[in-house]
Amino acid sequence: MHIRFERSGGFAGMRLSTELNTDSLSPDESRKIQALVDSSDFFNLPVTISPSRKGADQFSYVITIEKGKVTRTIQVGETVLPPGLRPLISYLMDKTKNR
Repeated sequence: MHIRFERSGGFAGMRLSTELNTDSLSPDESRKIQALVDSSDFFNLPVTISPSRKGADQFSYVITIEKGKVTRTIQVGETVLPPGLRPLISYLMDKTKNR
């Protein structure tokens, strides 16, 4: 599984991004990511989840996951994050800071 993640916006408008390939991770780390993706129901989420009102200094996230022959990209605003997606985003944010 290949994951591309980007966070943009916020007060300073900075972009953070990372890419992960589960083939290059330890088996435990690979299982952890798979569990986060599965519990988020990622492949059934809408392509775009936007807040009804735009707000200043908010973050938005773009996540693309390639799993086998399936590729899906979603874009979501921080104020409308589905609860099941929060742990995956937290994990990916940690990976952007540890690069």
